[in-house]
Amino acid sequence: MMSGFIPLSVPNFGQEELSRATEAIASGWVSTSGARVAEFEQALAAYVKMPRAVAANSGTSALHLAAMAAGLGPGQEVIVPTLTFIAAVSPLSEDASTGTVTVTFDAETAMERSRSVARTEG
Repeated sequence: MMSGFIPLSVPNFGQEELSRATEAIASGWVSTSGARVAEFEQALAAYVKMPRAVAANSGTSALHLAAMAAGLGPGQEVIVPTLTFIAAVSPLSEDASTGTVTVTFDAETAMERSRSVARTEG
């Protein structure tokens, strides 16, 4: 019987993940600077055919780095969905070092605006 709970994501770990986690714990390097991090960065860079890749400790940090690498800066607008997690938007906030202005999009409001424009122009 289902409980009605729909999980956002279900972990999919196998024996290899268990072995790697056990290895990291045993080595004492359960952080962002263990030997496997450099190995991962090199493999990722090769996979995407780039000279380098940088691992981040979270998706939020990765988005912040991506915004900086893209050259986003003060006063620029970034359009994001209204249904998201705050972590996806916080790296782009005016308080973050990018200084961008986050613009959310409301499909219902946009549809009303486009209908209004169509009536006045049509």
